[in-house]
Amino acid sequence: MAESTQLPAPADPESVHIIDISGYIFRAYHALPPLSSSRGEPTHAVRGVVSMLMKLFEERKPTRICVAVDARGRSVRRDRFPEYKANRDAPPPDLVLGMENSAGTQPISSSVPLMLTRTWLKSPRQRGSSALAKTSRS
Repeated sequence: MAESTQLPAPADPESVHIIDISGYIFRAYHALPPLSSSRGEPTHAVRGVVSMLMKLFEERKPTRICVAVDARGRSVRRDRFPEYKANRDAPPPDLVLGMENSAGTQPISSSVPLMLTRTWLKSPRQRGSSALAKTSRS
């Protein structure tokens, strides 16, 4: 018989909420209709990510959060497994544009979680999920 999995109580000081922000970004991008700023910049993915994080804060009241962000460029996983994402299309251009802030210096995928949580995890040439896996084994 399978064990049932229960979430810790809200505000449990012993729990750590772990978020792979790339999953949030793609989920938000595909879930919401196109939205844009007054300058015409796409904003629906950012709005969705902020909404999901705010819902987490309101409902779960986490005391500790770790957000993993994919490093830019080619990953170790892709070097080791050339077939990794071989059949996946490039991200839509408006998603890429929407993830850059107005100055283009700090990706929204890093700045939003950092503003909201003050804790994030990024490892050179690592996918966010790989960085989380390595951290969880330590």
